[in-house]
Amino acid sequence: MRLRTQVGLMIGASLLLGLAVVVSALLSIRDAQRAAVAGADSNEIRSQARGMLVLTHETARHGHERAAQQWRARYRELVTGLEAVATGGSRGKEPPAVGPALAAMPALFDTLVSTYAAARTDPLAQQRRELLVDLLVTETQAVIDEVSRWGARVDAQRLASEQRLALLAGLGPALMVLPLAGMGWLMAARVLRPVRRLQQVMARVEAGDLEARVEATRVDEIGDLKRAFTRMTDALQSSSARLAANELRLRLITDNLPERVAYFDTALRYRFANRACCSQWGIAEPEGFVGRALADVLPPAHYAGLQPHLAAGFAGERRFFVLEVPGELATHHHEYAVVPDRAADGPVQGLYVTARDVTARVRAEARIEATLHEKEVLLKEVHHRVKNNMQVISSLLQLQSGCTEEAPVRELLAESQDRIRSMALIHEKLYQNHDFARIDFADYVQGLLAVLSASHGHAARVDVRAEPLWLGIDQAVPAGLIVNELITNSFKHAFPGGFGGCIEVRFEAVDGERVRLAVSDDGVGLPPGFDPATGRSLGLRLVHILADQLDAELAFGRGPGFACDLVFDRQRSVSGVPHG
Repeated sequence: MRLRTQVGLMIGASLLLGLAVVVSALLSIRDAQRAAVAGADSNEIRSQARGMLVLTHETARHGHERAAQQWRARYRELVTGLEAVATGGSRGKEPPAVGPALAAMPALFDTLVSTYAAARTDPLAQQRRELLVDLLVTETQAVIDEVSRWGARVDAQRLASEQRLALLAGLGPALMVLPLAGMGWLMAARVLRPVRRLQQVMARVEAGDLEARVEATRVDEIGDLKRAFTRMTDALQSSSARLAANELRLRLITDNLPERVAYFDTALRYRFANRACCSQWGIAEPEGFVGRALADVLPPAHYAGLQPHLAAGFAGERRFFVLEVPGELATHHHEYAVVPDRAADGPVQGLYVTARDVTARVRAEARIEATLHEKEVLLKEVHHRVKNNMQVISSLLQLQSGCTEEAPVRELLAESQDRIRSMALIHEKLYQNHDFARIDFADYVQGLLAVLSASHGHAARVDVRAEPLWLGIDQAVPAGLIVNELITNSFKHAFPGGFGGCIEVRFEAVDGERVRLAVSDDGVGLPPGFDPATGRSLGLRLVHILADQLDAELAFGRGPGFACDLVFDRQRSVSGVPHG
């Protein structure tokens, strides 16, 4: 049976018993009060009747009218009292049966009063008078006796009510104690003892014994509580097993990492540390870190360097940095990551910190950087010397040109000079831009056209529309030579007689990583019947050869002037500002 049902029955029985006791007590009190009132009425009626006896003798002896009036007044009070007892319902059971005697008394008393004068002279009247007095006394005494018997019954009823009330007063608390004792037994046997056993099992679970269980065979609230506790313990055991497995996995992972991994609470005390921390700071086991302050583990200089980063972590900021720590023999470098651990409601409750000694890496990077700097210097010097050597070659060709009077030879030597200058300019741009693998081809085209314009001294206007796109040296050299050949061709053939015109150079990106290089002029155009695709001039042959090197799509335009377009994929080139 359910505890609430048992407790409800106990409470119901207690309430019913208490109600019965209270009702019985109230009834006993009521009966006692009624008996007390009836006793008072009995005394009052007897007093009235005894007064009537006295007044009867006084009226018979003296015949006073006042005595007769008092007798009649007492008679009326006696009748009123008896009527109240008979009809009031509050004077006790079985009122006194004095009706016949009481009804005859007024007539006898009136006869007695009327015979007073005759009895003084007539002996017979005197005897009759005495007889009337005896009858009145007898009737009055009968009323007194009946009222006395009624009063005795009322007193007996009052005494019985008082005894019953006293019995209830004595037995009521005892009767009320019985349900309380039953409820106490119920609480002790069905609640307190099972709860105490459950508390003992809970204490074992709290101490770490997750195998502890409690029997739950009863079908009541305590049984439900035990079964719920068993389910909770099973879930806790399962969760504990998963947590232990996860902790073991985490420990296995972190202990095999080269980095030092630790977790700190808000007081900067270790709550977790892996084996790398142990080997770094000379502590035997990771458990030896738990509870220790970071300031007690790290050297003072190391701890002081970490302080601002840890403060930023507790402020909610992630930090990734390399810390230089001066040592006895050399400076060490430690790479740190500080990640705040936020609680569910927002505030930072701890820090995850990883660290590794990167001194060897930093020193290697410094050596590599020094080596790269040295190689950059060497490459710069190489490009500078290549440019200078090409200028020497160009100067030699210039000297050679001065040693001949033949115009075709001088022209060929001048063209070779232009080609050499176009390549020399690439090497000049390479070492000037501090990027030894690529150049800004738009800037290069501007410089090349300035050199060619100064070399040919032509009046034609050159319009350059070039985007700042970077080309690697493998593409910049052939593209520069193509621009040189096409511009030189326009200077030589597009404007006969030296009249001015316009040469346009365009260099732009098309379709992502593809670029377009176009050179055109508004000169006289190609001779009739001349096909640039099959032309045998050295310049056009060079353009075809260099276009093949670029794997470019080459096209020539016909119409007014001359036009040549090349579209090729831009390799190893990045648009924008070069990296230093």
